Amino acid sequence: MKNLNLLILLALLMLSCEKFNQEEPIPAYIKIDSFTLGDTNLIGSQSKRITDAWVTHNGDILGVFQLPAIVPIIPEDSNELFIKAGVMMNGMIETRLAYPFYQPYIQNYNLEANTTTNINPEVIYRTDDQIDIYYFNDFESENINIDVMENSHVEPKFSESEIFEGNGSLHLQLTGQAGDSLAQFVMGEPFAYPPVSAEPAVMLELNYKCDHNFSIGLYLDNGVSQELRRFFTIVSTNGQWKKNYFNLTGTMSPLEYISHRFTIEALLSNTADEANIFIDNIKILSTK
Repeated sequence: MKNLNLLILLALLMLSCEKFNQEEPIPAYIKIDSFTLGDTNLIGSQSKRITDAWVTHNGDILGVFQLPAIVPIIPEDSNELFIKAGVMMNGMIETRLAYPFYQPYIQNYNLEANTTTNINPEVIYRTDDQIDIYYFNDFESENINIDVMENSHVEPKFSESEIFEGNGSLHLQLTGQAGDSLAQFVMGEPFAYPPVSAEPAVMLELNYKCDHNFSIGLYLDNGVSQELRRFFTIVSTNGQWKKNYFNLTGTMSPLEYISHRFTIEALLSNTADEANIFIDNIKILSTK
């Protein structure tokens, strides 16, 4: 019996040594500096702020990688890369997501161990049978299609001098006494929310430059009364144009309201004599 136990112990030790002596596979690497947003006539502006790559290799999820990224991959005979473009939802580092309105990048590569392959994934917006465009305004003409709300002290302006791209932008200029300078605008085109059974993702895209905080929200109409809901406060960008993606999923109710309109508001603070806010390329998108 002792001899049998000794033989079993020796066999286990030999197996352990064989496992230990096996060579570890040598990874290949892919390097992703940035994404390209391909040309499409569906959505208008090609502005983007893609911060992450969500990488899958041959069906195995490798993880989320902040750009620029170097991703280790154990190479196989065939190496299909399935890469989604990731963004920071609501401009917050803690809320990253694979943007549902971009098609994933899919490509097969010949990867070699201990070799780095540089790739520049190109993504495009999904097709019109996959997404709906609820609202779009790129402020390319003086017909900015904005309604001024009753309490507003400020009229919207069309700017040809301070623009993100194209011919113009929306300009909100607040001057005077704090608390007495209110900008309160409603975008001119109402839209209806999809049926609740669709469980859509709804996102707002926005380019902006501001030296003062402003709020974005929705003006909701149930056919009898209206309600203004503010969802996000956007802080000063210190004179730089910025792009962000804001999550509107769950903020609208198709059961209570028949139409929705995008709103922008700003109230001059006690610490400012003047404020200037520039807006461009408003998009509200929904998955089907």
